[in-house]
Amino acid sequence: MAGLENLEDYEHDIESVEEDVEETDEKLENVNKRLDNLENAISQLSGDKEVAQSLESNVEDAKEAKEQVETEREELASQLEGIEEELKGLSQENEESAAVLEELESAGEDVGDAKSIVEERKGQIEANQSRIAELLNRLHR
Repeated sequence: MAGLENLEDYEHDIESVEEDVEETDEKLENVNKRLDNLENAISQLSGDKEVAQSLESNVEDAKEAKEQVETEREELASQLEGIEEELKGLSQENEESAAVLEELESAGEDVGDAKSIVEERKGQIEANQSRIAELLNRLHR
């Protein structure tokens, strides 16, 4: 775990996975188009069984390519879920810091600067969690 001091590391990790998600979105779209084109061609060639059957190996190749892309997407989702769990831990840690600051503040201590840090971290954690949720939605559609 990188710790609360290194929230930027999580942002970089999420950005990296986001780029991979975009890449797999494109790959999946392309392979689905390829499969559709092949299946349409085969249905149009229903009168020419020999040619239609010769295209079946292309369909199998396209299906394998799709399975590979789907496996990549599952791995990306797993990575995001791991980051999400780490962020939950950081959020809990940050909440504990906020509770300590509340106690100090009620005892008359000036904790304004420290509270600002806690609030900023909370915003960063929530923004990262939101991005992860969005990316997981993209991967699971």
